[in-house]
Amino acid sequence: MYLVANDWVDIIIPPFGTTHLRASNNKERISSNLDIIPTISSELINVTTKDNSQIKKIEIISTSGIITRSVNEINSEQYILDMTYHLNGIYFLKIYFENGTFQTEKIIKI
Repeated sequence: MYLVANDWVDIIIPPFGTTHLRASNNKERISSNLDIIPTISSELINVTTKDNSQIKKIEIISTSGIITRSVNEINSEQYILDMTYHLNGIYFLKIYFENGTFQTEKIIKI
């Protein structure tokens, strides 16, 4: 479902809820608040904020929308996520911040 008002688009993407995107004809890139290193890993993934904001919670979500793991009460600028026991495949990290916002990033477990 798309709702277009001025140059903003609301896209409903299960299981992530509504994403508010700006439509643009130029090739501007929305900057990320996170460093996720590496994005392709068999074991550990380092999640760090760039602006010293606190990570509150991280959810690991499969491509079918199932939350495979939820790490609560992190309250830190950095977290090392252990992917050892996840099956190989594509996952989404939904990272919640102390100010109530969240960001979703794709990772690949090999």
